[in-house]
Amino acid sequence: MLDNLRAARLSELAVKHLKWLGTRVPPRVHSASIRLHCNGWHTARRYQQQKPCVFCKSEEDSIEHILHCSTIQHMLPPEFKVGVPGRVPMKSFFLFELDGRQRILMSLFVFGIYTLHNQIRHSNETRELRHSLYRIISDVPLHKSIRQAWIDLDLAYNEYWSSRTRKMPPPA
Repeated sequence: MLDNLRAARLSELAVKHLKWLGTRVPPRVHSASIRLHCNGWHTARRYQQQKPCVFCKSEEDSIEHILHCSTIQHMLPPEFKVGVPGRVPMKSFFLFELDGRQRILMSLFVFGIYTLHNQIRHSNETRELRHSLYRIISDVPLHKSIRQAWIDLDLAYNEYWSSRTRKMPPPA
């Protein structure tokens, strides 16, 4: 549990990061991060319903689960992952302990996951999740320097997935 002083410091830092982010990304990206911080995503739990996660179909549809969801974690780039097996820590989704470039890139993933979640809720289409996530993020207009960081990350991620696919045995 957080004591009052630590909670106040974390809240101030979160607001500072969100204000900083608001000057660097389009409003739709900024809004997704604000909604995450305020538990404002349209999940089943938020509406007092019990439905499975739209991504993995096995756990509860809630922000708490989505950020830990193995399907979501599987789609995120290794750059943000720690530990074995590599997972993106919760604090990264909330933009803590990231440099400016990473904060912007993570906010793009938060926006992509938020948008993808909403699309699946309305269409129930779950094929090609990774492709859909990256398409959503690629459609965001970004400053030239951030666009290049996104391209570099996307290329590294595609290279990572290509190398993993080559090592996998063919389907039986």
